This record gives sequence, structure tokens and C-alpha cells, in this order.
Amino acid sequence: MEPMTPQAKEALNADIMTICKSDPRATPTQIKLTEYPAGYIIEITLILNRTNQSTNLRLTFDQTVGLSVQRQ
Repeated sequence: MEPMTPQAKEALNADIMTICKSDPRATPTQIKLTEYPAGYIIEITLILNRTNQSTNLRLTFDQTVGLSVQRQ
């Protein structure tokens, strides 16, 4: 886990957007990246296309714990 430089943050944001857009069931409307000492938190707001409902995903990438996913 390298420090979050502006270039790394931009590249990560672009990759996340590409991955989200590859799923025709949902459209990403917001992505928030946060760095903390042990890793990164990625919060994504998606609109579910057929229902127009929104959902929030919180992905925590932690060096000691690994990946955890929360849906809000």
C-alpha cells in the first residue's frame, strides 16, 4: 500500500469508475477515496438502473485485515 498521491488517487478513481460502469445494472454517481494509516476506504454511491434506487457500498482495504464490504 503506497501513499495516496494525487496521481494514484486519480488512477484508482478512474479504475473504480471503469469497473462500476461495466455492470449494466447500476450507474455510479459518486466515489469517495479516503486513506488511513493501514489502508484505504472507498465509498461508492450507485443508482440501480431498473428501480432508480440508490445504494452505498463501503469497501475497506486494510493491510492487516484484508477487504471488508459494507452495504448501506
